[in-house]
Amino acid sequence: MAFTRAHKLAKARPILKSAVRPLVTGKVEDWHGEYAYSLGLQAFIYGFPYIYNAQTRHKWVTQPRNPALIPYAALNEFWHASQLMDATYRDGGCPNNDTLYSVAWLDLSEEPIILSHPDMRERYFTFELMGVGSDNFDYIGQRTTGSKAGSFAIVGPDWEGELPDDVDQSLAHAPSPTVLVMGRTLVNGDADVATVKKLQEQYLLTPLSQWGKADVARAERRDVLAPIEPEQDPLGPFKTLNAMLEENPPPAHHDLVLNQFARIGIGPGLDIDAQPDAVKQGLMRAELLGMAMLKQQFLSGDWANIVNGWRYPPPEIGRYGDDFLPRAADQSLAGIMCNDPAEAVYLVNFDDAEGNKLKADHRYRIHFDADNMPPVDSFWSLGMYGTDLNLVPNPINRYSIGDRTAGLKKDADGGLTIYLQSESPGSDGEANNWLPSPSDGEWFAILRMYLPRPEVIEAKWECPPIEQVNLAPLTRGRPEGKVKERKSENMLESIEKTGHQAVKLVSAKLPQDDAGAKLMRFENVRGQRYTEIFLIGGHAIIHDLNAGVYNTIGLNDPNGTGDTCPQAVLEQVDVDALKEQYDILGAFKNGPRLWCLDWVEVMVGKERDFMGLNARWVMWLDVPKEMRKHESVAYKTIHGKRDTQLGINRGSPVFLLDDPNGNTWCMKSGSLIVDPNQTYESLKDLGGRLKPAPGWKFRTEVLEQDLVLTADNGAVNITQDELGNTYDRVGGVYSNYKP
Repeated sequence: MAFTRAHKLAKARPILKSAVRPLVTGKVEDWHGEYAYSLGLQAFIYGFPYIYNAQTRHKWVTQPRNPALIPYAALNEFWHASQLMDATYRDGGCPNNDTLYSVAWLDLSEEPIILSHPDMRERYFTFELMGVGSDNFDYIGQRTTGSKAGSFAIVGPDWEGELPDDVDQSLAHAPSPTVLVMGRTLVNGDADVATVKKLQEQYLLTPLSQWGKADVARAERRDVLAPIEPEQDPLGPFKTLNAMLEENPPPAHHDLVLNQFARIGIGPGLDIDAQPDAVKQGLMRAELLGMAMLKQQFLSGDWANIVNGWRYPPPEIGRYGDDFLPRAADQSLAGIMCNDPAEAVYLVNFDDAEGNKLKADHRYRIHFDADNMPPVDSFWSLGMYGTDLNLVPNPINRYSIGDRTAGLKKDADGGLTIYLQSESPGSDGEANNWLPSPSDGEWFAILRMYLPRPEVIEAKWECPPIEQVNLAPLTRGRPEGKVKERKSENMLESIEKTGHQAVKLVSAKLPQDDAGAKLMRFENVRGQRYTEIFLIGGHAIIHDLNAGVYNTIGLNDPNGTGDTCPQAVLEQVDVDALKEQYDILGAFKNGPRLWCLDWVEVMVGKERDFMGLNARWVMWLDVPKEMRKHESVAYKTIHGKRDTQLGINRGSPVFLLDDPNGNTWCMKSGSLIVDPNQTYESLKDLGGRLKPAPGWKFRTEVLEQDLVLTADNGAVNITQDELGNTYDRVGGVYSNYKP
């Protein structure tokens, strides 16, 4: 399988290089290719929701990852979130942090599916119904069908027949056999989660043929179209589009544009491989640049009516219909689906009151006068997102703030001030009103208003601007003096290039070496040398990068010396050669390092030979933006996914960092990358060599009881100091106690 993929990509690279040559030379060598590019770009815009929904459906139906936060359910079955969304969810779409989601992909090609819910009383709830083109076609919920218990038939485009008397028949026909149900049920604080989960258990999906029958066995269905990714085939997205159009026939009035697309092999059941090479080249270029264009269009805010920096959505949002560009960028890419304004209005803001981009190194606030709170009939909340369209990781795990947030402090005049910055604003009152921003880069805010009043929908209510606080920019410590600062290895130099240099590999899928992983325990590792090998994959253009991490623990040490990465063997590992060998975006050597633990219990996957250095897969890691830019990740939170327990025995020393927000981080390994002369013994006086970021403090303790570091449903938070020593967050869900 790996050989086949590599062979396809090797054949595709000359075509890809030819495809982008006109961008460099300005010369047209074959009009067919240029025509295919211009028409293919329009086809990509038209078809993006089909492509994106094929990818999303396949992941959510067939790929179990983190079921507490990431949907995983068979067709015509509900998945229910068991906790509110946080930064461990990385599938984009700007999720909210106010409701528990209930999600289902339906197949209506054979018969209707009936959705039932119990009496919801006064609780806000909604089921948004979306066709494969990303437009809503109906709602079930408090606003539209009422709160009393009910059962509602969701009917396919061509179905004709009669429904039972005890099933509501008022819903519109779906525009496609494929339908996404996005349910949201309001949660009023952590203590309310258990109550909402009991309600979710009563949300039912029943095929019409089984309605009214007791104990009918239902075969689980996960047979959905597998999208063809660009790393498998540079024309994969367009081939996926063709298959999705065949599965979900577009409306008849789209024939005009589809007849145009058919000339370049795009349409239901058409074969792009039958097109001339010049056409294929043009389509490759259209796919490469199409995604970047859609993302930029959304981030630009050009689609909205701007008031005080806030983007008020047009009334068509949620049902853009034949307006294909905003349908793709501002509806599908930005949110997978978007609510109708009558259900909820989301105001998006990328800029401060002066029109400057919101950035991590500044402090901001937003103030609502007592008589100018967001006008809603249900609730409102303010959330913060990175440019990857995910919630922003932060040290206090607060992802939204709004009218239901416990402990909010009103101003003396009854108004409300919310502080938006990466570090705590200080006093208790201000800290209660603090929504943390990222520690680096740009961010944007979304103000969600559920069941908004007409003045919101009509953009007559003016949301106050986000104001920059008149203080010096935030600064963070840098290493000085004894140890010379050293940049990370040049692990991703090719992925920063776009445009005329797009001949570089822009996306890659990593080996799925976690398959068949098994639990292994390693004792007495304290002071042992090891290293990690990172294989980097994902998509460079949209900066969705991840790493497979391989560890040498328990390997390469036949004589029991305690060195699992002999220096001579480590030095012969060529990361550029690994990049070519695995056809990926980059590779990185994270070592040598020294264990500061007594034992490690970890799920380990496939063992690989990296040019003589053996290492096993141990975790997935979201690649931080700083590493892509070769910047320090010191005193910043990195998110990883692994299933581990790390142990330090009673009586052993621990090396700790305390951050400004009251969190504690325990060193799991010391680094020999920045300071090759560092030893395990020298870590005991590390406090004299570090210059932590403001508010951070280093300390050493001797444990009075065993300390066990764990993962929270597979998620871990990691940080480093400026010498590259690595720490895991402790306390709360991350360990049995906090030293």
